[in-house]
Amino acid sequence: MIAPCRGSPGRPPTVKNREALKGVLHVPRTGTPWRDLPNAYGPWHTISMRWQRWIERALWGEILKLLQRLKGVDLTLVFLDSPVVRAHQHAAMDKAYDSNAIRAKPDAKGITPVIPPRSNRLEIIVYDPERYQQSNKVERLFNQLKQFRRVATRYEKLKAHFLAFVTVALIVIMLR
Repeated sequence: MIAPCRGSPGRPPTVKNREALKGVLHVPRTGTPWRDLPNAYGPWHTISMRWQRWIERALWGEILKLLQRLKGVDLTLVFLDSPVVRAHQHAAMDKAYDSNAIRAKPDAKGITPVIPPRSNRLEIIVYDPERYQQSNKVERLFNQLKQFRRVATRYEKLKAHFLAFVTVALIVIMLR
């Protein structure tokens, strides 16, 4: 997938792809700015330029698609969560979303909300408990993504770079 480095004709690359990849994987986990990348990975500018070229080639998306095929990951179910709600990472607040106003938004778009009803709700709401049990996978994934400091704090200004770091984090999570 990662093509061999090609520098100037006859000149060997200063950093091998394996070392550059190690440097790239170091950045999202620690949140290290490129300039503070340890010298063990090679010159920071070389690693960041390699990162930029890999983004332009859509390499990370290709790797993620390959892993999804190999691991049989199903992306047909979509769970919505609100990143705006400030809560402890282990808190479960799903019943807090049980209001007619919140339920109306997905209904208007043809999406069936899977929200358990609050105990004091007068109107009986039917929901799929099996699908609701699957929503914890999304919660766990968000918690795993928060372990990647560069993703959790969103240091990136460019959307393409942020998406690439999220994709790299997903790749690392899938390879565990």
